[in-house]
Amino acid sequence: MKRLSRGLQFDERLRVHYGFGDGLRALAILLIVLFHAHVEIVPQLRFHRINLFVPLLDDLGRLPVAMFFVLSGFLLSRPFLGALLDARTLPSFGHFWLARVLRIYPLYAFAVIAVAIVDVLCMHQSLSAADLLTHLTFTHTLFEATAETIAGPFWTMAIDAQFYLLLPFLAAAAAAFTRRMSVAGRIEFIAAASLGILFLNAVVRFLLLLSVRVPVSTSLEKVLIKNIWGVLGMFLLGALVQLWTMFAGNVSSDERHRLARRAFTAGALVLAFHIVGTVLHLHGAAGYVTFRDKLWGAVEDPIAGLGCALLVLGFSAHPEALVARALSSPPAVAFAVLSYAMYLFHSTVLKAMSPLFGSLPANAGFLVLFVSGLMVVLPIAYATHHTIELPFLRIKEKLRRGVPTSRATAVDLR
Repeated sequence: MKRLSRGLQFDERLRVHYGFGDGLRALAILLIVLFHAHVEIVPQLRFHRINLFVPLLDDLGRLPVAMFFVLSGFLLSRPFLGALLDARTLPSFGHFWLARVLRIYPLYAFAVIAVAIVDVLCMHQSLSAADLLTHLTFTHTLFEATAETIAGPFWTMAIDAQFYLLLPFLAAAAAAFTRRMSVAGRIEFIAAASLGILFLNAVVRFLLLLSVRVPVSTSLEKVLIKNIWGVLGMFLLGALVQLWTMFAGNVSSDERHRLARRAFTAGALVLAFHIVGTVLHLHGAAGYVTFRDKLWGAVEDPIAGLGCALLVLGFSAHPEALVARALSSPPAVAFAVLSYAMYLFHSTVLKAMSPLFGSLPANAGFLVLFVSGLMVVLPIAYATHHTIELPFLRIKEKLRRGVPTSRATAVDLR
Protein backbone atom coordinates (compact mmCIF):
# COMPACT_ATOMS: atom_id res chain seq x y z
CA MET A 1 0.00 0.00 0.00
CA LYS A 2 1.34 3.41 -0.93
CA ARG A 3 0.53 6.33 1.38
CA LEU A 4 -0.73 9.41 -0.42
CA SER A 5 -1.81 12.87 0.65
CA ARG A 6 -4.52 13.37 3.28
CA GLY A 7 -3.68 10.03 4.88
CA LEU A 8 -4.98 7.98 1.95
CA GLN A 9 -3.41 4.63 1.22
CA PHE A 10 -3.43 3.43 -2.36
CA ASP A 11 -3.04 -0.22 -3.39
CA GLU A 12 -0.57 0.09 -6.26
CA ARG A 13 -0.64 -3.55 -7.39
CA LEU A 14 -1.06 -3.63 -11.15
CA ARG A 15 -2.69 -7.05 -11.37
CA VAL A 16 -5.28 -8.38 -8.93
CA HIS A 17 -7.34 -11.51 -9.57
CA TYR A 18 -11.03 -11.23 -8.73
CA GLY A 19 -12.40 -14.76 -8.51
CA PHE A 20 -16.02 -13.65 -8.49
CA GLY A 21 -15.48 -12.11 -11.93
CA ASP A 22 -15.00 -15.57 -13.46
CA GLY A 23 -18.27 -16.80 -12.00
CA LEU A 24 -20.17 -13.66 -12.96
CA ARG A 25 -19.00 -13.99 -16.55
CA ALA A 26 -19.97 -17.68 -16.65
CA LEU A 27 -23.41 -16.98 -15.14
CA ALA A 28 -24.00 -14.12 -17.57
CA ILE A 29 -23.24 -16.34 -20.57
CA LEU A 30 -25.47 -19.09 -19.24
CA LEU A 31 -28.35 -16.60 -19.01
CA ILE A 32 -27.66 -15.39 -22.54
CA VAL A 33 -27.85 -18.96 -23.84
CA LEU A 34 -31.19 -19.33 -22.02
CA PHE A 35 -32.43 -16.11 -23.61
CA HIS A 36 -31.41 -17.08 -27.13
CA ALA A 37 -32.99 -20.52 -26.73
CA HIS A 38 -36.25 -18.75 -25.91
CA VAL A 39 -35.94 -16.37 -28.86
CA GLU A 40 -35.39 -19.27 -31.27
CA ILE A 41 -38.63 -20.97 -30.17
CA VAL A 42 -40.68 -17.87 -29.30
CA PRO A 43 -39.12 -15.11 -31.42
CA GLN A 44 -41.97 -12.64 -30.95
CA LEU A 45 -41.49 -10.79 -27.66
CA ARG A 46 -44.45 -8.46 -28.10
CA PHE A 47 -47.67 -10.06 -26.98
CA HIS A 48 -51.35 -9.35 -26.37
CA ARG A 49 -51.74 -10.18 -22.69
CA ILE A 50 -49.49 -9.63 -19.69
CA ASN A 51 -47.01 -12.47 -19.25
CA LEU A 52 -44.15 -11.55 -16.92
CA PHE A 53 -42.18 -14.62 -17.99
CA VAL A 54 -41.44 -13.16 -21.43
CA PRO A 55 -40.06 -9.75 -20.37
CA LEU A 56 -38.11 -11.44 -17.60
CA LEU A 57 -36.43 -13.64 -20.19
CA ASP A 58 -35.86 -10.57 -22.33
CA ASP A 59 -33.99 -8.94 -19.45
CA LEU A 60 -32.00 -12.14 -19.00
CA GLY A 61 -30.58 -11.35 -22.42
CA ARG A 62 -29.96 -7.66 -21.79
CA LEU A 63 -28.61 -7.53 -18.24
CA PRO A 64 -25.79 -10.08 -18.78
CA VAL A 65 -24.50 -7.97 -21.67
CA ALA A 66 -24.42 -4.97 -19.35
CA MET A 67 -22.51 -7.11 -16.85
CA PHE A 68 -19.95 -7.96 -19.57
CA PHE A 69 -19.30 -4.29 -20.23
CA VAL A 70 -19.07 -3.37 -16.55
CA LEU A 71 -16.69 -6.27 -15.87
CA SER A 72 -14.48 -5.27 -18.81
CA GLY A 73 -14.13 -1.75 -17.44
CA PHE A 74 -13.56 -3.10 -13.94
CA LEU A 75 -10.87 -5.63 -14.86
CA LEU A 76 -8.94 -3.67 -17.49
CA SER A 77 -8.79 -0.19 -15.98
CA ARG A 78 -6.61 -0.89 -12.94
CA PRO A 79 -3.13 -0.26 -14.48
CA PHE A 80 -4.34 2.98 -16.08
CA LEU A 81 -6.01 4.16 -12.86
CA GLY A 82 -2.86 3.37 -10.90
CA ALA A 83 -0.78 5.48 -13.28
CA LEU A 84 -3.29 8.35 -13.09
CA LEU A 85 -3.39 8.36 -9.30
CA ASP A 86 0.39 8.20 -8.97
CA ALA A 87 1.04 10.74 -11.76
CA ARG A 88 3.42 8.38 -13.53
CA THR A 89 3.84 7.13 -17.09
CA LEU A 90 0.80 5.32 -18.44
CA PRO A 91 1.09 1.62 -19.33
CA SER A 92 2.33 0.90 -22.83
CA PHE A 93 -0.50 1.26 -25.33
CA GLY A 94 1.11 -1.31 -27.63
CA HIS A 95 1.47 -3.93 -24.90
CA PHE A 96 -2.16 -3.39 -23.84
CA TRP A 97 -3.53 -3.71 -27.36
CA LEU A 98 -1.37 -6.74 -28.16
CA ALA A 99 -2.61 -8.44 -25.00
CA ARG A 100 -6.21 -7.77 -25.99
CA VAL A 101 -5.66 -9.08 -29.52
CA LEU A 102 -4.09 -12.29 -28.26
CA ARG A 103 -6.89 -12.71 -25.74
CA ILE A 104 -9.94 -12.34 -27.95
CA TYR A 105 -9.09 -12.24 -31.64
CA PRO A 106 -7.84 -15.72 -32.69
CA LEU A 107 -10.92 -17.56 -31.44
CA TYR A 108 -13.21 -14.74 -32.55
CA ALA A 109 -11.81 -14.77 -36.11
CA PHE A 110 -12.16 -18.55 -36.26
CA ALA A 111 -15.74 -18.31 -35.02
CA VAL A 112 -16.66 -15.65 -37.58
CA ILE A 113 -15.34 -17.76 -40.45
CA ALA A 114 -16.78 -21.03 -39.13
CA VAL A 115 -20.21 -19.55 -38.45
CA ALA A 116 -20.24 -17.84 -41.87
CA ILE A 117 -19.52 -21.18 -43.55
CA VAL A 118 -22.31 -22.87 -41.59
CA ASP A 119 -24.70 -20.02 -42.44
CA VAL A 120 -23.99 -20.30 -46.15
CA LEU A 121 -23.73 -24.08 -46.57
CA CYS A 122 -26.23 -25.36 -44.00
CA MET A 123 -28.70 -22.51 -43.53
CA HIS A 124 -28.56 -21.18 -47.09
CA GLN A 125 -27.95 -17.63 -45.90
CA SER A 126 -26.54 -15.10 -48.33
CA LEU A 127 -23.40 -13.36 -47.07
CA SER A 128 -21.16 -10.84 -48.81
CA ALA A 129 -17.49 -10.04 -48.58
CA ALA A 130 -18.49 -6.88 -46.71
CA ASP A 131 -20.23 -8.98 -44.05
CA LEU A 132 -17.09 -11.01 -43.47
CA LEU A 133 -14.67 -8.07 -43.65
CA THR A 134 -16.60 -5.83 -41.24
CA HIS A 135 -17.00 -8.66 -38.73
CA LEU A 136 -13.32 -9.50 -38.87
CA THR A 137 -12.43 -5.83 -38.27
CA PHE A 138 -15.06 -5.23 -35.53
CA THR A 139 -16.79 -2.58 -37.63
CA HIS A 140 -20.01 -4.44 -38.45
CA THR A 141 -22.08 -2.49 -35.89
CA LEU A 142 -21.30 0.74 -37.72
CA PHE A 143 -23.53 -0.25 -40.65
CA GLU A 144 -27.13 -1.43 -40.58
CA ALA A 145 -26.51 -3.79 -43.49
CA THR A 146 -23.84 -5.76 -41.60
CA ALA A 147 -24.77 -5.34 -37.93
CA GLU A 148 -26.32 -8.80 -37.48
CA THR A 149 -25.65 -10.70 -40.67
CA ILE A 150 -23.43 -13.50 -39.35
CA ALA A 151 -24.34 -14.03 -35.67
CA GLY A 152 -26.29 -11.70 -33.42
CA PRO A 153 -24.03 -12.02 -30.33
CA PHE A 154 -21.00 -10.80 -32.30
CA TRP A 155 -22.17 -7.20 -31.91
CA THR A 156 -20.88 -7.11 -28.33
CA MET A 157 -17.42 -8.12 -29.51
CA ALA A 158 -17.29 -5.04 -31.74
CA ILE A 159 -18.14 -2.81 -28.79
CA ASP A 160 -15.55 -4.53 -26.59
CA ALA A 161 -12.89 -4.00 -29.27
CA GLN A 162 -13.84 -0.34 -29.61
CA PHE A 163 -13.51 0.08 -25.83
CA TYR A 164 -10.08 -1.56 -25.87
CA LEU A 165 -9.04 0.93 -28.54
CA LEU A 166 -10.38 3.93 -26.61
CA LEU A 167 -9.29 3.09 -23.06
CA PRO A 168 -5.62 4.14 -23.37
CA PHE A 169 -6.63 7.40 -25.08
CA LEU A 170 -9.19 8.14 -22.35
CA ALA A 171 -6.48 7.54 -19.76
CA ALA A 172 -4.09 9.84 -21.65
CA ALA A 173 -6.74 12.59 -21.78
CA ALA A 174 -7.41 12.18 -18.05
CA ALA A 175 -3.67 12.35 -17.35
CA ALA A 176 -3.40 15.61 -19.29
CA PHE A 177 -6.32 17.19 -17.43
CA THR A 178 -5.21 16.07 -13.96
CA ARG A 179 -1.46 16.69 -14.24
CA ARG A 180 -1.49 19.52 -11.69
CA MET A 181 -4.20 18.10 -9.42
CA SER A 182 -3.84 16.46 -6.03
CA VAL A 183 -4.71 12.79 -5.60
CA ALA A 184 -8.11 13.76 -4.23
CA GLY A 185 -8.63 16.01 -7.24
CA ARG A 186 -7.76 13.21 -9.63
CA ILE A 187 -10.22 10.88 -7.91
CA GLU A 188 -12.95 13.52 -8.15
CA PHE A 189 -12.16 14.15 -11.81
CA ILE A 190 -12.27 10.44 -12.73
CA ALA A 191 -15.58 9.98 -10.92
CA ALA A 192 -17.15 13.12 -12.39
CA ALA A 193 -15.93 12.35 -15.92
CA SER A 194 -17.18 8.76 -15.78
CA LEU A 195 -20.63 9.71 -14.52
CA GLY A 196 -20.73 12.61 -16.98
CA ILE A 197 -20.04 10.26 -19.88
CA LEU A 198 -22.77 7.91 -18.62
CA PHE A 199 -25.21 10.84 -18.61
CA LEU A 200 -23.98 11.98 -22.03
CA ASN A 201 -24.57 8.47 -23.39
CA ALA A 202 -28.22 8.70 -22.35
CA VAL A 203 -28.58 12.17 -23.92
CA VAL A 204 -26.97 11.08 -27.20
CA ARG A 205 -29.16 7.97 -27.35
CA PHE A 206 -32.29 10.06 -26.81
CA LEU A 207 -31.31 12.62 -29.46
CA LEU A 208 -30.59 9.85 -31.98
CA LEU A 209 -33.94 8.21 -31.26
CA LEU A 210 -35.83 11.52 -31.31
CA SER A 211 -35.81 11.65 -35.10
CA VAL A 212 -37.17 8.10 -35.46
CA ARG A 213 -40.51 8.06 -37.27
CA VAL A 214 -40.82 4.39 -38.28
CA PRO A 215 -40.18 1.24 -36.20
CA VAL A 216 -36.48 0.56 -35.68
CA SER A 217 -35.13 -2.87 -36.61
CA THR A 218 -32.70 -4.62 -34.29
CA SER A 219 -29.94 -4.01 -36.84
CA LEU A 220 -30.59 -0.26 -36.93
CA GLU A 221 -30.85 -0.28 -33.13
CA LYS A 222 -27.25 -1.52 -32.99
CA VAL A 223 -26.11 1.33 -35.22
CA LEU A 224 -28.08 4.05 -33.42
CA ILE A 225 -27.68 3.29 -29.71
CA LYS A 226 -25.97 -0.08 -29.17
CA ASN A 227 -22.53 1.17 -30.06
CA ILE A 228 -19.59 2.56 -28.13
CA TRP A 229 -21.03 6.10 -28.03
CA GLY A 230 -24.17 4.67 -26.43
CA VAL A 231 -22.65 2.32 -23.85
CA LEU A 232 -19.20 3.71 -22.97
CA GLY A 233 -20.50 4.85 -19.59
CA MET A 234 -21.16 1.24 -18.57
CA PHE A 235 -17.47 0.39 -19.00
CA LEU A 236 -16.52 3.46 -16.98
CA LEU A 237 -18.88 2.46 -14.15
CA GLY A 238 -16.77 -0.68 -13.86
CA ALA A 239 -13.65 1.50 -13.76
CA LEU A 240 -15.18 3.51 -10.91
CA VAL A 241 -15.73 0.31 -8.91
CA GLN A 242 -12.09 -0.62 -9.58
CA LEU A 243 -11.06 2.83 -8.33
CA TRP A 244 -12.85 2.11 -5.05
CA THR A 245 -11.08 -1.24 -4.62
CA MET A 246 -7.72 0.52 -4.88
CA PHE A 247 -8.57 2.51 -1.73
CA ALA A 248 -10.50 -0.23 0.07
CA GLY A 249 -7.58 -0.68 2.48
CA ASN A 250 -8.55 2.63 4.08
CA VAL A 251 -11.90 1.15 5.14
CA SER A 252 -12.41 -1.29 7.99
CA SER A 253 -13.77 -4.77 7.42
CA ASP A 254 -17.07 -3.91 9.10
CA GLU A 255 -17.49 -0.83 6.94
CA ARG A 256 -16.78 -2.85 3.79
CA HIS A 257 -19.39 -5.42 4.77
CA ARG A 258 -21.96 -2.68 5.38
CA LEU A 259 -21.12 -1.16 2.02
CA ALA A 260 -21.52 -4.58 0.37
CA ARG A 261 -24.99 -5.03 1.84
CA ARG A 262 -26.03 -1.58 0.70
CA ALA A 263 -24.56 -2.09 -2.75
CA PHE A 264 -26.34 -5.44 -3.17
CA THR A 265 -29.64 -3.93 -2.04
CA ALA A 266 -29.30 -0.89 -4.28
CA GLY A 267 -28.19 -3.04 -7.22
CA ALA A 268 -31.16 -5.38 -6.79
CA LEU A 269 -33.55 -2.41 -6.67
CA VAL A 270 -32.05 -0.83 -9.79
CA LEU A 271 -32.23 -4.11 -11.70
CA ALA A 272 -35.81 -4.67 -10.51
CA PHE A 273 -36.65 -1.22 -11.84
CA HIS A 274 -35.00 -2.23 -15.11
CA ILE A 275 -37.23 -5.31 -15.33
CA VAL A 276 -40.33 -3.21 -14.67
CA GLY A 277 -39.23 -0.77 -17.35
CA THR A 278 -38.74 -3.67 -19.75
CA VAL A 279 -42.26 -4.94 -19.02
CA LEU A 280 -43.77 -1.52 -19.72
CA HIS A 281 -41.60 -1.06 -22.80
CA LEU A 282 -42.55 -4.40 -24.32
CA HIS A 283 -46.25 -3.91 -23.70
CA GLY A 284 -46.28 -0.51 -25.35
CA ALA A 285 -43.35 -0.85 -27.71
CA ALA A 286 -43.64 0.51 -31.22
CA GLY A 287 -40.03 0.23 -32.35
CA TYR A 288 -38.96 3.50 -30.65
CA VAL A 289 -41.66 5.50 -32.43
CA THR A 290 -43.51 6.64 -29.29
CA PHE A 291 -41.94 9.17 -26.93
CA ARG A 292 -42.11 6.73 -24.02
CA ASP A 293 -40.12 4.14 -25.93
CA LYS A 294 -37.57 6.76 -27.03
CA LEU A 295 -37.09 7.75 -23.40
CA TRP A 296 -36.71 4.15 -22.28
CA GLY A 297 -34.29 3.46 -25.13
CA ALA A 298 -32.15 6.36 -23.89
CA VAL A 299 -31.86 5.21 -20.28
CA GLU A 300 -32.25 1.43 -20.55
CA ASP A 301 -28.58 0.50 -20.86
CA PRO A 302 -27.24 3.14 -18.43
CA ILE A 303 -29.70 1.85 -15.80
CA ALA A 304 -28.65 -1.75 -16.45
CA GLY A 305 -24.99 -0.74 -16.18
CA LEU A 306 -25.60 1.05 -12.89
CA GLY A 307 -27.34 -1.99 -11.39
CA CYS A 308 -24.56 -4.34 -12.51
CA ALA A 309 -21.86 -1.97 -11.24
CA LEU A 310 -23.49 -1.93 -7.81
CA LEU A 311 -23.45 -5.72 -7.71
CA VAL A 312 -19.77 -5.79 -8.69
CA LEU A 313 -19.11 -3.23 -5.95
CA GLY A 314 -20.86 -5.50 -3.45
CA PHE A 315 -18.75 -8.49 -4.45
CA SER A 316 -15.59 -6.38 -4.36
CA ALA A 317 -16.39 -5.05 -0.88
CA HIS A 318 -17.18 -8.50 0.54
CA PRO A 319 -15.47 -11.23 -1.52
CA GLU A 320 -15.91 -13.66 1.38
CA ALA A 321 -19.71 -13.57 1.08
CA LEU A 322 -21.39 -16.87 0.28
CA VAL A 323 -22.44 -15.87 -3.25
CA ALA A 324 -19.02 -14.42 -4.03
CA ARG A 325 -17.33 -17.63 -2.84
CA ALA A 326 -19.73 -19.69 -4.98
CA LEU A 327 -18.85 -17.58 -8.01
CA SER A 328 -15.16 -18.22 -7.24
CA SER A 329 -15.59 -21.97 -6.78
CA PRO A 330 -13.68 -24.44 -8.99
CA PRO A 331 -16.81 -25.50 -10.98
CA ALA A 332 -17.66 -21.86 -11.75
CA VAL A 333 -14.07 -21.12 -12.76
CA ALA A 334 -13.91 -24.25 -14.94
CA PHE A 335 -17.14 -23.23 -16.68
CA ALA A 336 -15.82 -19.69 -17.10
CA VAL A 337 -12.77 -21.02 -18.95
CA LEU A 338 -15.08 -22.28 -21.70
CA SER A 339 -17.52 -19.37 -21.51
CA TYR A 340 -15.93 -17.24 -24.25
CA ALA A 341 -16.09 -20.07 -26.78
CA MET A 342 -19.64 -20.86 -25.67
CA TYR A 343 -20.64 -17.28 -26.24
CA LEU A 344 -19.23 -17.21 -29.75
CA PHE A 345 -20.82 -20.48 -30.94
CA HIS A 346 -24.04 -20.92 -28.96
CA SER A 347 -26.30 -18.80 -31.16
CA THR A 348 -25.49 -20.77 -34.33
CA VAL A 349 -25.92 -24.09 -32.49
CA LEU A 350 -29.32 -23.04 -31.16
CA LYS A 351 -30.44 -21.76 -34.56
CA ALA A 352 -29.45 -25.03 -36.23
CA MET A 353 -31.20 -27.16 -33.59
CA SER A 354 -34.38 -25.12 -33.14
CA PRO A 355 -36.36 -26.81 -35.99
CA LEU A 356 -36.10 -30.09 -34.06
CA PHE A 357 -38.20 -28.71 -31.21
CA GLY A 358 -40.52 -26.27 -32.98
CA SER A 359 -43.48 -28.64 -32.71
CA LEU A 360 -43.30 -28.77 -28.90
CA PRO A 361 -45.28 -26.37 -26.70
CA ALA A 362 -43.35 -23.10 -26.60
CA ASN A 363 -42.25 -23.13 -22.95
CA ALA A 364 -41.25 -26.79 -23.08
CA GLY A 365 -39.60 -26.40 -26.48
CA PHE A 366 -37.24 -23.63 -25.47
CA LEU A 367 -36.20 -25.44 -22.27
CA VAL A 368 -35.45 -28.61 -24.23
CA LEU A 369 -33.53 -26.54 -26.77
CA PHE A 370 -31.60 -24.85 -23.97
CA VAL A 371 -30.50 -28.12 -22.36
CA SER A 372 -29.74 -29.91 -25.61
CA GLY A 373 -27.99 -26.83 -27.00
CA LEU A 374 -25.68 -26.75 -23.98
CA MET A 375 -24.88 -30.43 -24.50
CA VAL A 376 -23.81 -29.68 -28.07
CA VAL A 377 -22.02 -26.35 -27.55
CA LEU A 378 -19.96 -27.45 -24.54
CA PRO A 379 -17.88 -30.00 -26.54
CA ILE A 380 -17.41 -27.40 -29.29
CA ALA A 381 -16.28 -24.87 -26.70
CA TYR A 382 -13.91 -27.39 -25.10
CA ALA A 383 -12.34 -28.32 -28.44
CA THR A 384 -11.91 -24.75 -29.72
CA HIS A 385 -10.64 -23.51 -26.37
CA HIS A 386 -7.87 -26.11 -26.27
CA THR A 387 -6.93 -26.03 -29.96
CA ILE A 388 -7.28 -22.32 -30.77
CA GLU A 389 -7.77 -20.12 -27.71
CA LEU A 390 -5.38 -21.73 -25.25
CA PRO A 391 -2.24 -21.68 -27.44
CA PHE A 392 -2.56 -17.92 -27.91
CA LEU A 393 -3.22 -17.45 -24.20
CA ARG A 394 0.08 -19.24 -23.56
CA ILE A 395 1.82 -16.91 -26.01
CA LYS A 396 0.28 -13.98 -24.16
CA GLU A 397 1.53 -15.33 -20.85
CA LYS A 398 5.06 -15.70 -22.25
CA LEU A 399 4.81 -12.14 -23.53
CA ARG A 400 3.77 -10.91 -20.11
CA ARG A 401 6.76 -12.59 -18.50
CA GLY A 402 9.08 -11.07 -21.07
CA VAL A 403 7.71 -7.54 -20.73
CA PRO A 404 9.52 -5.27 -18.25
CA THR A 405 7.60 -5.33 -14.97
CA SER A 406 8.10 -1.68 -14.14
CA ARG A 407 4.98 0.20 -13.28
CA ALA A 408 5.41 2.24 -16.45
CA THR A 409 4.86 -0.72 -18.77
CA ALA A 410 3.04 -3.52 -16.95
CA VAL A 411 -0.55 -4.16 -17.95
CA ASP A 412 -3.21 -6.70 -17.03
CA LEU A 413 -2.71 -9.50 -19.53
CA ARG A 414 -5.45 -11.72 -18.14
